[in-house]
Amino acid sequence: GKTIYPTNTGFGISYSLPIIVACLIAKKDRLLVIENPEAHLHPSAQSKLGYFLGLMANAGVKILVETHSDHFFNGIRIAIKEGVLSSEQSKIYYFRKELNKLETLIDEILINKNGSVNKYPKGFFDQFDNDLDELIGL
Repeated sequence: GKTIYPTNTGFGISYSLPIIVACLIAKKDRLLVIENPEAHLHPSAQSKLGYFLGLMANAGVKILVETHSDHFFNGIRIAIKEGVLSSEQSKIYYFRKELNKLETLIDEILINKNGSVNKYPKGFFDQFDNDLDELIGL
């Protein structure tokens, strides 16, 4: 087979490996705070990392994640749909600002047991659809 050398791996490995190790050595009820776990990862790996963190949360590790990745978010949704994580074990919050307002608004996003989302507030992982609308002229 093909030999893979460390010099041929992307930066994503060096960013995600500490996250994986921290999860694997964390004791039950330990809180891990993770910022942008999707950094430098391929979309597929982002989704798998979301799924993995769902697995770790189900094992009792408390995980707080700040992300800008819809792929990571979908990995969590898949974990819930497959029963790896219950919808009650996850809380998703979207923080947003409205034009000319100082306060930050917070929307709770609920994911049901089938992985479906109850609402998509404006600005919540909607850029792909916005871009498609622009491309087809809507």
